[in-house]
Amino acid sequence: MKKLYSVLPAVVFVVFLAVMTLLLFLLPHKDYSENEKRNLADLPEVSVQAIMDGSFQEDLETFTADQVPGRDFFVGVNAYWNLATGRN
Repeated sequence: MKKLYSVLPAVVFVVFLAVMTLLLFLLPHKDYSENEKRNLADLPEVSVQAIMDGSFQEDLETFTADQVPGRDFFVGVNAYWNLATGRN
């Protein structure tokens, strides 16, 4: 039983990552964020040239950051945190 408790945080973290990844690809993608008042990144085109020069990875990182499930919740928490700490 003690071994289960030592492995449990890692298992919960891996399950969280798996669920977030599945939601990223299953939920519809938004084009515009009303909370941030800006356009969100689109899914980048896959090409050999883009992969070789690294632009595909950069664009994919921007896309996943913009389309993360629960983004509006996290942006709201960040806004309230900034307000509470005096960084508005």
